[in-house]
Amino acid sequence: MEQGDGYLCQCPDRFTGKQCETLLAPCPAGQFSETGLGPNCQYCPRDTYQDKVQRKSCIPCPNGTSTLRMGADSLSKCGARPKIKAMKPKISNIKEGESVSVSCYASGIPTPTYFWKFLRDIPPNFLGKMSQASIKNADGDVIGSKMTISGAMYENTGSYECHVTNSHGEDKSLATINVKKVILSRSTDSCKAQVKLIYHQTMTPTWLEAHASFIDSSRTSTGKQLTFNAGAVDHAALLNVPMIPAGVLKVSTSLTIQITVAHDISIGGHPNDSDIRYGVSDGRKFVGFETCDKGNYGSNAPCYGSEGVSGAILSSLKYNPVTPKPSDSFYPGQYVFTFKLDERWGSCYTAHDGGFVKTAGYNNRLVLDKGLTLEVYKSDKAERVGIRFIEVTIIQDDA
Repeated sequence: MEQGDGYLCQCPDRFTGKQCETLLAPCPAGQFSETGLGPNCQYCPRDTYQDKVQRKSCIPCPNGTSTLRMGADSLSKCGARPKIKAMKPKISNIKEGESVSVSCYASGIPTPTYFWKFLRDIPPNFLGKMSQASIKNADGDVIGSKMTISGAMYENTGSYECHVTNSHGEDKSLATINVKKVILSRSTDSCKAQVKLIYHQTMTPTWLEAHASFIDSSRTSTGKQLTFNAGAVDHAALLNVPMIPAGVLKVSTSLTIQITVAHDISIGGHPNDSDIRYGVSDGRKFVGFETCDKGNYGSNAPCYGSEGVSGAILSSLKYNPVTPKPSDSFYPGQYVFTFKLDERWGSCYTAHDGGFVKTAGYNNRLVLDKGLTLEVYKSDKAERVGIRFIEVTIIQDDA
């Protein structure tokens, strides 16, 4: 037997050095033999490991951990399947518009990854904003995950699954969130007519960042203004906000919707392309108004009716007449839109000429039991707009 470079030579009688016929290589990490040498190295059994070469045995995994297969070559191959230890709270009861959090705690080696899933097939546009954050102990180790829903909608009612995974397996557990629908009402006694306020929201830039779905990501946001810049697609959707979930209204419900929008006049009032459309949709059809920048005032009204098919791009567009134009030529900075959906009628008000009103008639009839969403679109891809706020009020007439 002679020592070589990283191996031992076993030589027949009267032979030495390079005349050796058999090389005995050391067993690699993850293997062992009675001598620590080949050729009869064996893989370390399950639940053991060996991270060094030329060893005669393997090391048991510590603290009840295990390996997934034979031949583990490092301590990191010893692990434990994730196990959810707690969900807090298991059941939450809130009202629409409120926020709620659920925490999921799990053990496992290596540290498991957390995923949250809502177990109902509801379009995201009709749900509150869902987010998750890691929960850490004093040493900075991840011990759980907190899921938060901001501005919950009635459609958020249901089961939420916490799913934890690592290389050794997975585990799941459920929490339930119940969201009570909030419908405010008021009545007037004039001619015994009654109206019901079913939605009201002042949408600041901060509120929109938390609750709107942004289709166009080319935007900047501050507490004072949400600015959309030039994009890549004509007629692109900028944002939408779910207002009334499906199933709340009847097809025949008589509604009045008022939308007030405040713009940055430094964009629309100067030679920038800023022709933006605001309106409402049932998820398939859109009715609304296009607001023009000052560059169009030579021939156009500051706003006029438009309608089409909703989507990431507003398609099948139709316009009401774009005249008459006002005598005043300043950019107003604020628009007020009013819609009577059962009459397929709308109006736009600006401050031009002491009070400029442009009305519109629509071919599209929205199917109200499908729900209502606020939608905002640009015209050309180069359009820019600065939105200071959007206020929406929806009233049910003759309730």
